[in-house]
Amino acid sequence: MKMLIRILLFFCIIPIIISISNQEDLTISTYSHIACLILNPARQHLIDFIHINSTSIYQTFTTSNMTIELCFRLCRRTLILINSNHTNCMCLYTINTRYQLHAQLGELLSVNNCSSNALEIYSLSNDFNILPSLSTIYDWSFDGCYYLHGIQNYHPNALLTNEEYTQAIISCRERCQTLRKTGDFSFILSLKKSCYCLPIMSSKTILHTAVRKPLIHCSFLPYLKDSFSNSFNYSEVHSDTAVKIDVQHSCLSTFTYDRSLSLCLKLITARPRNFYSKTNPWTTCIPMLIKTFEQWKQLQSYSFVSNRRNFLWIDRNSTYIFDDLLPSKNISVPTDDLCIVKTQLKLDQLPSVDLLPCSTAFLSDYFLCVQKPLQTISEDNPELQTIQKNEQLPIVDNISCPIDFVSFNNMCYYVLPSFVYDIQSGEEHCSRKYSNSSLVKLNSHEWGNINGTEFLGRTPDDILLEFFYYQLEITSKSILRNVTSKKHWLRLLVGEKTSLNECVLRYFTRASGAFTILHRCADGGHPVCQCQPIQRNISKIILNKQTAVNILELNITTESTTTTIPTLVNSTTQLNISASDPVPDEDLYDNETRIDFKLDNNTSVHRNSLYSRYRPFLMISLAALLTPIIFIIGTLFFVRHIRRNHRSYSIDNNAISSSQRTRRSSTRTTSEDQSSTPTVVYTKLKSSPPSTTIDTDMSHPFDESIHVDDQIQLLPELITQATFSAENEQQFPPSTFQSSKKK
Repeated sequence: MKMLIRILLFFCIIPIIISISNQEDLTISTYSHIACLILNPARQHLIDFIHINSTSIYQTFTTSNMTIELCFRLCRRTLILINSNHTNCMCLYTINTRYQLHAQLGELLSVNNCSSNALEIYSLSNDFNILPSLSTIYDWSFDGCYYLHGIQNYHPNALLTNEEYTQAIISCRERCQTLRKTGDFSFILSLKKSCYCLPIMSSKTILHTAVRKPLIHCSFLPYLKDSFSNSFNYSEVHSDTAVKIDVQHSCLSTFTYDRSLSLCLKLITARPRNFYSKTNPWTTCIPMLIKTFEQWKQLQSYSFVSNRRNFLWIDRNSTYIFDDLLPSKNISVPTDDLCIVKTQLKLDQLPSVDLLPCSTAFLSDYFLCVQKPLQTISEDNPELQTIQKNEQLPIVDNISCPIDFVSFNNMCYYVLPSFVYDIQSGEEHCSRKYSNSSLVKLNSHEWGNINGTEFLGRTPDDILLEFFYYQLEITSKSILRNVTSKKHWLRLLVGEKTSLNECVLRYFTRASGAFTILHRCADGGHPVCQCQPIQRNISKIILNKQTAVNILELNITTESTTTTIPTLVNSTTQLNISASDPVPDEDLYDNETRIDFKLDNNTSVHRNSLYSRYRPFLMISLAALLTPIIFIIGTLFFVRHIRRNHRSYSIDNNAISSSQRTRRSSTRTTSEDQSSTPTVVYTKLKSSPPSTTIDTDMSHPFDESIHVDDQIQLLPELITQATFSAENEQQFPPSTFQSSKKK
């Protein structure tokens, strides 16, 4: 029973251990494949090269172990791009909408039409944008989740503490829209519902320290909360956590922006022919390109005028119209005079659709005027084109890493699953794992990972820490530790380039959402090893033709060469960021989150012997295993003891009863009296005949010194008879029985 209780408690504790583990903040498990993207030839370099510059509007990473979850974690965005082989991941920091992707990068395809050379687009929701459509001339998009150190020192533009987050984000947008008048703008809504319109106007020092946080930390926003299945305790998050929202002024004041079509729409009355291409910009219309059923379906949801003909100028390349909707229509009209005409005479009837020249419209008809959004960015965007040679590196193919090492950005890394406690031990473990490997040494140790004035990419060292942490989580899933109930049991031990003999511990903290720094390696951490990749074996096949018995034989000779690949040298952009962790309560010294790795006086013994550190856990595990065994053995002995006591009690009663009957009998025993006594005394296991006499001292009827033949199995019922026969022999010697027989 006790063992059953222990097992139940063990399984009940497992969810608690998982829930308090900090690494679950970084986990991304819910996402959707929403579209594919064919890059324009001028944009192909975005995915074909490695881009790590943190001041760029995009970053690209590559690894042989790339997954969708890892890509989300590296970008910390709601939208990611990954190639079909799932080796290259691209993060976009200023492109948030469908239209921006189409205008700046290439052609969007539906999931069903994805090709092998297309990039896959994944989102935390079922759409490009997690925020609902405004159905106005404006559109907005979620930029990211941030920790802005010291933002509470700035005066907010509005305090919305009395409103729910859904209403607070709307009120903050309206407030900033009033202040900014027109054009695009951004605003921040903090966890404490403080509204800040960007840029922050203040005489104080501009914020430079910021962290791009895991998105679950901003799931207090209802639109983002739906993307995460697990609940989150916001009391553990720093109050300087905030969401950043970008607002785009998309259309003129008389139009309405349609997010799905990425177009501005307006229903106007008909004008003389060619009005739609020659009037002023306020009424200039463009032909609409309809290539998919989804576009046509979204167009049908627009409110047209009933009992009137509604014209829509379409592009000649609208394949859905000519191939699927109206394949039989083939009219010979100029390509710039094709219109789809939709007419609905009654509300309860389906509208009719026809293909007519736009010039046939009457003054009583209506035109659906289409315009591109105002924020049309040229494909020759200098931010996308201007790339310095030292900011992009080619992705080297045909490389391999030593066993257990994983490639990332043309380097090989390995995270040791066990703890070490100084930099020398870390170097020794790395060299033992692979002779050419060494301990990773970062350029700088800063908890901030972005520039707070630009909100762009993460620093290269912070990206590496995210990758190391992900690999450590995968390695440690199958390792049972006695520290899994602690928050910071995943700690990375790395070196410093500025001080070769110093090492630091880096681990993720929930409050700031950053990888904090601890200059106390004696607490132990997982060392991270690195080495240069080697080129895979390239086989040169030499065909030697040999004729034997009219059969052509191929003699294949393989020559293998191994070369060293140039390494990727990480260059971290120096930022004006404080090196101190702003959240001291997340340090290991804190009573809530500290890990008790106390060393005895003999510190060297503890460091050199992992067994001594895990001895308590081993003893507890051994005790848990031995407890049920001891319990079962004890139960067996207890049952045996009860049976023996019961047997002894039965034997004692039979002996007393026999003695009393003997005293009442006469001094001479007849043959009839003797025959009435049971004669079966033993049951032999072997074929030898049973013994006719038992030499038992009745003064000691239960003396264990009495020899018993090991060939005879004594049954409980027969022991009683044996005792009774022995008692008769004591009162009537064998001579008495013999004389009686003679008579």
